[in-house]
Amino acid sequence: MMKGNSVVKSYAISTGLAGAGEEVDSGKTPRGIHFIAEKLGADAPIGLVFEDLLPTEKIADESWLGKPPVTTRVLRLAGGERKNLNTFDRLIYIHGSPIIRLLRQPASGGCIRLTALNVIELFDNVQVGTRVLISEESLEDTILASRVHRAKYEATTAAALTGDSNAAHALCYEHRYGVNGQEVSNEHASVWCLEGSQLGNALSMTVLAELLSLGLAGTRDVNMALAWYLKAARLGQPFAKKKAIEYLTEGVAGGNDEERAQTLRELATVRP
Repeated sequence: MMKGNSVVKSYAISTGLAGAGEEVDSGKTPRGIHFIAEKLGADAPIGLVFEDLLPTEKIADESWLGKPPVTTRVLRLAGGERKNLNTFDRLIYIHGSPIIRLLRQPASGGCIRLTALNVIELFDNVQVGTRVLISEESLEDTILASRVHRAKYEATTAAALTGDSNAAHALCYEHRYGVNGQEVSNEHASVWCLEGSQLGNALSMTVLAELLSLGLAGTRDVNMALAWYLKAARLGQPFAKKKAIEYLTEGVAGGNDEERAQTLRELATVRP
């Protein structure tokens, strides 16, 4: 557990017996940025068994026979990067386990196991939305990588705030698609995509149009999405041109038939 770049607590854990990975039904522990999506079992007694996220009347201890159960507290994780967005649906948790001898080694079905007392302490010190980084690297390397990412992000943000359209687009793209160590955040992506678009970046316009068309920037607005696709297309962005033509041809947006036909004729003269 960390505050800033300082480690304030560490625990013995167990991760996936099958190793690390993000594949569905693989039994592997997913890597990368995650967030705590749910906290379950706030008042549960030590050793209470959860089945399918629901508390039972069973209590487990070290003498439990069979597959180690989920006990005591459950912190359900959601992926924050493109590669691990299926973590929530894969039912990956941080949870308590009564089988202490299996800690400090790969043994789980993909979840992260702690002792009952440790998971209670962790549960009490985090909130829904707390960021979780799962890494195969050493703690020192993970901290160093985190510092490098943070320094790069701050430098890119500073450049964007001075009117650098490429920097604004970098933030737009990284938050939209969860790359370069940044979490997926449509809220942050919307802010930076709009900034890049207003600075004339055609790629930002294209991503912003996508957010608007899917309703990820608030209310779904296909007409505004088309407007940004058209602006990007007129600047020579080929994907934006393709999407604008689709919208106009299918009559999704763009005014009446005559207006759409006029815009399509105009687009036909635009070259990448």
